[in-house]
Amino acid sequence: MGQNPMDLQEHLAERLQAGLPLTERPFGDIAVELGCDEATVLCLTEQMIREGLIRSLGAFVDFERLGYEGLLCGLVVPAERIEEVTGALCDRREVTHAYLRGHEANLWCTALLKGERARFMEVLRGLRCPFVALRTEMRLKLRPTFRFSEREGDDEEFSVNLGTPGGPTSLSLAEVAEVCSEEDVAVLAALQRLPVVSRPFDGPTLERLRCLKRRGVLRRVGASLDHRRVGYGANALVAWDVGEGGRYGREKGERAARFSWVSHCYLREVLAGTLPFAWPWTLFTMLHARTEATLVTRVGEMKEVLACPAVVLPTVRELKKTRYVF
Repeated sequence: MGQNPMDLQEHLAERLQAGLPLTERPFGDIAVELGCDEATVLCLTEQMIREGLIRSLGAFVDFERLGYEGLLCGLVVPAERIEEVTGALCDRREVTHAYLRGHEANLWCTALLKGERARFMEVLRGLRCPFVALRTEMRLKLRPTFRFSEREGDDEEFSVNLGTPGGPTSLSLAEVAEVCSEEDVAVLAALQRLPVVSRPFDGPTLERLRCLKRRGVLRRVGASLDHRRVGYGANALVAWDVGEGGRYGREKGERAARFSWVSHCYLREVLAGTLPFAWPWTLFTMLHARTEATLVTRVGEMKEVLACPAVVLPTVRELKKTRYVF
């Protein structure tokens, strides 16, 4: 390939995001794609993990298909209680992400629940802060893929692909959850942290993973990158008023999901809330850009296309970003 080591590392990082091939020697197969040897791929992968460019490497699971419910919660927290409330939320296993955002509702978190909604709602109420809790009604895009340089064709490659199992699919919670065996769940749990070795899968595990991928339970076995290290310094959660969902909301959501810079797109339903102001926004998109000016431009482009009111909640500080542990 004749590329310098930094170019090779960047290409490898991007390739690992897309997911490893489910083969006996996945790192070796990627080496062939990149025109290098397997030892180099293993070495660079370990280096990127040590340096924090790769935040995690392993099996990414579609938890909704396993019967979990996703909640997005926004709280109005006084400045003097930020650390207290943040600590109370981030210590909880079911809370996977938490951020401070530039809005009156300044603390936002996501939680994965399985039959624990009532208990978690009591936790929110116990924090003594006004809040809104929104359940996932439909997922329209889930593809946090970052590149070191933006290039022509990204819109097509990163656009939402509705209805493809294991990819950035449209998923309604009205669908029946997959029935997985204890062995399936054990394999997925064991591979949430993938060993960086030549043969990370044994034969039976490999066949089970291929089956789970076909069924959409396994999204991919791959890497999650630290987007800030890739150059995306401006990020915002943008929520849109598309009414109470339905066909109109889905049409707006599908349009929003097709923007290459949108990594997440969900239709949500207000489950409960005590905010001292109305919360009409039910379509949520996560936007990324390299600069604040670009982010503002991208929000403006989306407003023109979607033609509906929006509220921008820029990321101020990341408080927690982890994967749910079985």
